[in-house]
Amino acid sequence: MNMPYIPEDSPFNQDQKAWLAGFMAGLQTRLINTADAGGRSKPPIYILYGSQTGNAEGLARTAAASAKQHGLEPVVQSLDEVEMEALGKMRRVLVVTSTYGEGEMPDNAELFWEALSSPTAARIEETTFGVLAIGDTGYDGFCEAGKLIDMRLEQLGAHRLLARVDCDVDFDEPANAWIEAALPLFAEVEGGADEVAAAPAAEEAAPAASAFNRKNPYQSTLAVNRRLSGDSSAKEIRHYEFALGDSGIHYEAGDALNVIPENDPALVSLILNRLNVGADTAVAKQDKPLAELLTRNFEISTPSRELIAAIEQRAGNEDLSRLLQSGDKEGLDNWLWGKDTLDLLQLNPGVSLSADEFVSLLKPLQHRATLSPPARWLTLTIST
Repeated sequence: MNMPYIPEDSPFNQDQKAWLAGFMAGLQTRLINTADAGGRSKPPIYILYGSQTGNAEGLARTAAASAKQHGLEPVVQSLDEVEMEALGKMRRVLVVTSTYGEGEMPDNAELFWEALSSPTAARIEETTFGVLAIGDTGYDGFCEAGKLIDMRLEQLGAHRLLARVDCDVDFDEPANAWIEAALPLFAEVEGGADEVAAAPAAEEAAPAASAFNRKNPYQSTLAVNRRLSGDSSAKEIRHYEFALGDSGIHYEAGDALNVIPENDPALVSLILNRLNVGADTAVAKQDKPLAELLTRNFEISTPSRELIAAIEQRAGNEDLSRLLQSGDKEGLDNWLWGKDTLDLLQLNPGVSLSADEFVSLLKPLQHRATLSPPARWLTLTIST
């Protein structure tokens, strides 16, 4: 690869020539660094994420690591870092996005969506893309952000390489399976001559992955618990500090505490009595007894949509049936206010559910993030 140079008779002064020489040297170094052993540049894949609590960003980093194994050069960016002009030059785009609240874009994807959805957005017919969406079926707008981006990219002429997948809260297996199916397809996509030049400068190496994550949280001890609000205040505000010991975790600005809750033992006991089963009852496809599952693994405070629908079909409750059948979401939310799964079971004492059936209607118990995005994982056991 020949080193670029500036001709002596070029119409630049010495300062301008020095700047241009430095710019071209940096570009040359970048092109060399992206060349493989055979001297050919690795084709870039742009892995763009919209993340509210860090899950989508984590999947984007996972995809980036796997992309290198498929001969691709990953460029990882949040969606809001992408300009529409740059998007049009990207040949391989893998989007990973969560959905915030009732179908809204995550915070770091709002500006991107505003530009993408604009009537004046440019065509991007040279772009090949795939969308991985994660969400929560407990909300009406399940994976809505991913669905909207997927549809809009197609409307602008981009070519969908593979079908979008919509993942629920237990997303690890389907998301990773989609990533592994997508990357070999992206590796086969031919790119344009300008795609390497269009790529941003290589980002700094990501910090080494922590041994602690969503599946393996660090068991921290609450070291300080101090009330900040006054005795007469209507709100209780507290200052907490957590001991990190020899975990190797260091707090950085933007880090969040993720609380992994446990359900109230009294509520668990009442549900077991209502189901007329023992605490050690075995549950199909589960490796823990029922009481432990209801305490640590499944949400029993907020009824799932599946449970609500199942109870409505069996309980014969006129108010619940009317609200579900009319599609009155606001009315249903008001009716459900303050009700947990036990309240629904108590609507009709004659309704009988086996332990297996009851657990199949529950959602996984999710962490509660105090800030976003979370970069570190700790554990605090609380009752909900």
